[in-house]
Amino acid sequence: MKNAIRGAGFVLALVLAISYAYHVVSWKDTTGDYLSSVEQLYSTPKDLVDVVFMGSSHTYCAINPSILWEDQGIAAFDMSTSGQDRNATYHYLKELLKTQSPQVVFIDMYGLLFDRHAIEGNVYRNLLSMRYSKNAIDIVNGYIEEGERLDYYLRWPIVHTRYKELKMYDFIKYPVSVYGRGEALAWTKTDMFEYEGAAFIDEVGELDEENAKWLSDLKALSEEENFTLVFFVAPFDVKEEEQLVLNAAKAYADENGIAFYDLNRLDKEIGLDRYADMTDPHHTNAFGAEKVTKYFEDILVSEFDLKDHSGDAKYSYWDKDLKYNKHLSAADVIKNTTDVYDCIELATELDDTIVVLSLDGEFENIIPNLARLGISEEEAVTGGKWVYQNGAWAKMVENLPGQIKAIEIDRYHTLIIQYVEGNTQANILLDKESAVTTSNGLNIVVYDGFTNELVTKRGVDN
Repeated sequence: MKNAIRGAGFVLALVLAISYAYHVVSWKDTTGDYLSSVEQLYSTPKDLVDVVFMGSSHTYCAINPSILWEDQGIAAFDMSTSGQDRNATYHYLKELLKTQSPQVVFIDMYGLLFDRHAIEGNVYRNLLSMRYSKNAIDIVNGYIEEGERLDYYLRWPIVHTRYKELKMYDFIKYPVSVYGRGEALAWTKTDMFEYEGAAFIDEVGELDEENAKWLSDLKALSEEENFTLVFFVAPFDVKEEEQLVLNAAKAYADENGIAFYDLNRLDKEIGLDRYADMTDPHHTNAFGAEKVTKYFEDILVSEFDLKDHSGDAKYSYWDKDLKYNKHLSAADVIKNTTDVYDCIELATELDDTIVVLSLDGEFENIIPNLARLGISEEEAVTGGKWVYQNGAWAKMVENLPGQIKAIEIDRYHTLIIQYVEGNTQANILLDKESAVTTSNGLNIVVYDGFTNELVTKRGVDN
C-alpha cells in the first residue's frame, strides 16, 4: 500500500513538474511581445462580449474596443491574431462562442487573400495558442498536412527550445493579456508611400473553392449561433488582383443579405489620411484606429440594439483596458513633446506615473529653468534627485556620498535613485539598468506604474 501511495505521489509530482515546465516555455503571444488575445478571451467571464471583430493584424490595429466602451458602453472584443487565416478565423470564432454570445460578429476579409503564412511565428500564434480541446485539434487539421500534425498536437516538440529566450512574462502572467480587449495599437506614422488606389476597381473576380466554403461556413455558423454576420475590409494598400477577390466576396455578401464594408473605398467617409493614420502601408495606427472604430460605432448605434454596460462592475476589464490605452496615448504625447520642461509637466499630470529629476555633474545653467516646476534655486543649487509624488516634487537624495532611495514599483520592478561619486551612470537605475543620459546637467526619467513601461528618459546638457 505504501509503495502504491509513493508511486502515485511520484506520478503526480512528475505531472505537475511537466505541466509547470510546459507553462513556462509555452507560446504566449498572438500579436507579439507576450500580448495574447486568446488569453484575454479566456480571462473574460461568460456572456459579456456583445460585438466581436475577427481577423489578422489588420483588425487588431484598426479596431479599438476601448473607444466603443468609452463612448457607448459597448462590450466589444478583437478576436484577432497575427496573420489570422481562414482556418484560424473560423476556429477562433468557434472557441469564442464556447463562452460568449455576441450579437454582432465582424469578419475581416483579408483571409481570402492568402493560403499559407509567410512568417513561421504566425503559424505558431494561430495553431498553438488555444487550450487543448477538439477545436484545438481541428485548427491543426485544417492547416497542417496529415503526416506532420503530431508535433502540433503535442506542442512540446515545437516550444521546448524556447528556454533560450525566456523572459519575465514566461513565468508570470502579462497583465495586459488578462484585461486587454484584443487590440494592439501603435502610435507611429508611415513614411510616404504611393497608395495605388486599387480598391476602386469594380471588376468582380472569382472565389475559389476554399474561399467560397469559408464564407458559406461563416454564414452557417451565424445562423446556428444566432448572431448577425458582417463582412469588412480593414484599411491596407490593396493590390489589383486582391481587390478582384474582395469584390467577389462583396457579391456573395449582397446575394446573401450580409452587410459588407470595404473601408479601402471609404477614406473620405471615415476621414482617413493614409500618411497620418497608417503605421505602415498595411496597418492603421492608433489615430487611424480611432477613425475606423468611430465609423463602426455609428453603424452599431444606428442598426443594433446594444446595451450600454457603463458602470457595471462585471465589465471591469473594459474599464481597465480604456485606462491602459489612455496611458499609452498620453505616453505618446510625452515622448513627442520637444520642450523637455513641457514634457515633465505633462508627465506629472498622468496618474500612476513616477517622474525623477537628477542634477548631475555641472548643472548651474539648468537651475533657473526648474522654477517653473516649483523647485527653488536655493533647493537646486546643491544638486540632488527629486521625485514627483502626491502632487508635488520631493527631494529624495542629496548629492552626497552614500545617499540612496529605492522605490519598489511592484515586486518585479525597482527604481534606485542615489548619488555615486565619480559614476553618474549609477545615479538612476531601473531594474539594475542605468537610465542616465547625460553626465553634466539634468536627467529626466518618466516611468508609468500602470503600464509598467519606461515612457522616456532624457538628458539636458548644462
